[in-house]
Amino acid sequence: MVECNKLDVEFNYNAIAERFMVFKFSTGGRFIKFGAMILDLVDNSIRANSIVFEKGNSFYALLAENTSLYEVRSKISDLDEADQIMVTDESKNLRQLPKNTLLKLLLNSLANYDHPFLQFNNLTGHLYLIHPDNLQRWRGRDNLITKVMALKIDVSPDMLLNLNVSTFTNLSLKNKLRFEKKKLKDYARYTIHEGKLVMRRLMPSDSLDLDKTYIIKQEPGKKSVIPFMNFETPEAYNSSKLGLYYELWKQVEERLNPFLSLRFSKVDKINNLPFSKSLNDFKNEAILKSLNKQKLRLIDTISDEDSNEFLSDLIDQLSELVPGLNLEKADTLDEQSLNIRLIHNKEYYEKYKVEDPYKNTTDSTVQHLTYEDFRFSAKAAINNVFKELTIKSDIRNAQITMVDWVEYGFDKPWVFVIKEDDLYYTLTVSPRGELEFSCLESDIFSDHKYQDFLDVYDLHEQAEGLVVSDQGHINVIEKTGLFTIPNFREVGKEFDLVRKPLVLSSKRLCQYLNEFRTQITDLKKQEQVDAYVSHFLIDPQELSRVQILKVIKDRSLRKAFSKWLFENTGELLHYYFRDQRRYELFEGNMDIGYWIDGEGLSYFVGEKSKGIQAKFPKASIIRNIKPYGDSELFFDKLIPTLNVDFVRNETLTVVPFPFKYLREFIKSNSAD
Repeated sequence: MVECNKLDVEFNYNAIAERFMVFKFSTGGRFIKFGAMILDLVDNSIRANSIVFEKGNSFYALLAENTSLYEVRSKISDLDEADQIMVTDESKNLRQLPKNTLLKLLLNSLANYDHPFLQFNNLTGHLYLIHPDNLQRWRGRDNLITKVMALKIDVSPDMLLNLNVSTFTNLSLKNKLRFEKKKLKDYARYTIHEGKLVMRRLMPSDSLDLDKTYIIKQEPGKKSVIPFMNFETPEAYNSSKLGLYYELWKQVEERLNPFLSLRFSKVDKINNLPFSKSLNDFKNEAILKSLNKQKLRLIDTISDEDSNEFLSDLIDQLSELVPGLNLEKADTLDEQSLNIRLIHNKEYYEKYKVEDPYKNTTDSTVQHLTYEDFRFSAKAAINNVFKELTIKSDIRNAQITMVDWVEYGFDKPWVFVIKEDDLYYTLTVSPRGELEFSCLESDIFSDHKYQDFLDVYDLHEQAEGLVVSDQGHINVIEKTGLFTIPNFREVGKEFDLVRKPLVLSSKRLCQYLNEFRTQITDLKKQEQVDAYVSHFLIDPQELSRVQILKVIKDRSLRKAFSKWLFENTGELLHYYFRDQRRYELFEGNMDIGYWIDGEGLSYFVGEKSKGIQAKFPKASIIRNIKPYGDSELFFDKLIPTLNVDFVRNETLTVVPFPFKYLREFIKSNSAD
């Protein structure tokens, strides 16, 4: 069973109506001049619990149950240029409100604090969750908070929970920001209450120094990242997206329980395809074969002392990783060899208005390294270079070698299609793994295929690609707004238990260990438990969790005893998420899962379950396969082509890997 981010909500409309009023503020114009700040501009007598914008010219406000509509209208009308704002009471029409709007009003109300600094109706207009570890500080300037990476909680009209990151940048960094499409004066300004980690919108009357003022904007070329889920430590979990959402979920359960029931949608029957180590072994052997049978040329387009030293160090690293490589330095690309070309990054050529060599590759098999960015000291980076060269060699030789395509058992060719601008690029893969690339464009000589693909993309504008069978049936790959949700509640509850102090007397601990020993059949393990008991009895004292774990070092015994202790006493000694429990907790975020979904098929791609790390950097997006027109659904046969780790740098690919070959072909044929 896998949960996803589609929310199922049931409202207790009567309870909401008894506790709150919902007013709608709207205007016939394009937007409300003062925005939601009109409630703050009147006086403090109008207290809104939360505000949600429907669009630019209307918003809803959740207010206390005794709020007077007449009083609100009267005070709004006293504002200059606010006479065209209409205020209506929607409290008796709650069932007609969009579900996501009512849900957001209730969720956003959880951020309304009773604090003098925060006596404002519109803190930000949205619900932001902030953790101290997601702040960037300027250590040399009184530990000034320069950036706030906030998790923005939103619910779409189709009831999808969205967990996006917004960056509030301090205006002391304004010289590092670009204001091209929008001027600085047009940005909404915010300030932060450090104690409660809450942002609030600045009022026109506020006068704060730049180092206390923030706007929602990021520096060019930078991206704020909050991991989707990190379960390495309780602290890491708290600062991840799902850790932050876990705290919100607890608040929903505690404070909003009288008004709503909220849960995630579930998919009960999932087919799973785990990653196989044999696939990884085959890939590594294929890369070695490709490297050993071809010359590897290193071309220095920079040609200065530093770049020469860079290439010399790189050659040493390459030779160490793959002894016996046929390496040579060269001045030009060779179409019959593998080429590594050292260049500057894109910013360098744009800054100095020099021609970028990346755009001039001819038909050579070449991998570019940028002097400013490449770190050849990292083994993974060099392995990635080898992998990319092998894929490009496959394209040049029109034959897949990275996997044994014949092993898939396909007896007919498959055609993979990508649209770029107004062109349709296709890759036909034969049952023997032979490659044939083509490009279709609109002209008087175009065959019916161009029009067929045009019709498909007109209907599926967001398609990531098409797959065509030998009979002409078309399956469309579409990325949805859905993503899988691991069992964050169970993880959060265990971390909550770990945060609670655990203190056991030596006598009580030894009693537990002796009871636990009766469950063990292995004699050596029994002797180990006896040794632990003897150790703890030498110096009777009150023992903390850390002191106990320092003595019980045997990992298997520690894990087994921790499980026994929790099941028999409710005390948690230590947490374990990466053993067999990972299949229970993280099914929707590991390997490949797929299921029939109506007339189509849905699937997700997660992290490899073997050797899983203690972090999911990104959510596992659910993709949907739709047969076009009267086409048959056949994509389930192609699921194994997702089960490779050479497309996304040791992680599984999210679309069939031949699309990687097709994109590389497109890139090499449109570099200029």
